Amino acid sequence: MAAFDFPNSPNNGDTYSANGIDWIYNGNVWKKDATAGVKGQKGEIGVGDKGQKGEKGQKGEIGPKGQKGEIGATGGTGGVGDKGQKGDGQKGQKGEIGPSGSGTGTADKIFENDTSVECVDTGTGVVEVKVDGTETITVKQGEVGINVTDPKATLDVSRTSDNYPAINVQGGNNSYGDLTVESGEILQTGHWNRSTGTFTERFRIGSAGALGIAGGNYGSSGQVLSSQGSSASPQWVDATNVAVFPSGTRMLFQQTSAPTGWTKVTSGVNNRALRIVTGSVGSGGSNGFTNVLNSTVTTSNGSVANHTLTSSQIPSHYHFAFRSGNHGQLRNGSNMSSNNYPGSGSGAGNLYESYNISASGSVSNVGRTSSVGSGSGHNHGFTNPNFNLNVSYTDVIIAQKN
Repeated sequence: MAAFDFPNSPNNGDTYSANGIDWIYNGNVWKKDATAGVKGQKGEIGVGDKGQKGEKGQKGEIGPKGQKGEIGATGGTGGVGDKGQKGDGQKGQKGEIGPSGSGTGTADKIFENDTSVECVDTGTGVVEVKVDGTETITVKQGEVGINVTDPKATLDVSRTSDNYPAINVQGGNNSYGDLTVESGEILQTGHWNRSTGTFTERFRIGSAGALGIAGGNYGSSGQVLSSQGSSASPQWVDATNVAVFPSGTRMLFQQTSAPTGWTKVTSGVNNRALRIVTGSVGSGGSNGFTNVLNSTVTTSNGSVANHTLTSSQIPSHYHFAFRSGNHGQLRNGSNMSSNNYPGSGSGAGNLYESYNISASGSVSNVGRTSSVGSGSGHNHGFTNPNFNLNVSYTDVIIAQKN
């Protein structure tokens, strides 16, 4: 369809012809003349002298506006007001109507300052919006397509670039939200098969907020969702059946009986201590925990071996070989004291009756003192003690996952 340049300030009943289409102004808008046929190619201009232009007649009064028709049907046209008298100039004869054209025409265009667009259904029921020659929005019988020329939904959107999301919603809040459905309705999501026109529901949010899987499967109180892998939808299962721990897992529990889904281990684990290792686990030992760690632990068979001291093991000490005041033939006083050793002296003495003693700086090496002791080993007393090893403890069991 081509663009039309309608006259400004028309009067009710004025007509306008362009591109083979006749229009009539009804006092509000330009409408196609329903009686006009398809206009062919423009005929040759008729022969005749052009009359002088007459004076412009007075503008006729605007006729009353016609009632608005129901949606879908064109309302009645208001009465045409009186048209001013036409000038006296004679119009040349109208050329004959040429044969009908075969062209399909071009699309209407919206120009600047246009404030409304009216689509007259010619049978296709489609409005197309193009940007730089590329169709971007298609309205087809109540369905809107964005980058989709044949929409199959009320709003059918296709993303043509990977730089941005297909739909982005922002600005919602706790009072109004971002994505909603009418109160009491169910929000259903899933996959649409465009070729077959079928919808497969994956999950839904019920009118009371319940989560449904693959339809109205909301599960029951206490159940949890369990993944079924990448090839199937998750399933509602009882919490006790969820395989959080693989079968065969062993754990400690501070309770007498194993929890549901577990079996208490009773073989080879009674009255034992726990040991943390960095390598492979195992077990060992032969004494029970409370058999060894209790309040009356008694030792037995304790003893101390005999031992004979050697000269090097005897503490350093000394003995006095002489007593002060002992003398033979008294002549002069002796210089002996408790801090020096006896030595040979000089001077006269009676034969076999005196021994002249004088102080010496060397250790005595004659006139040894008497010996005591037998050189035998000796014992130390020993009594087996008692220990109170009654440490605090907490009992646990080992249970294995079924």
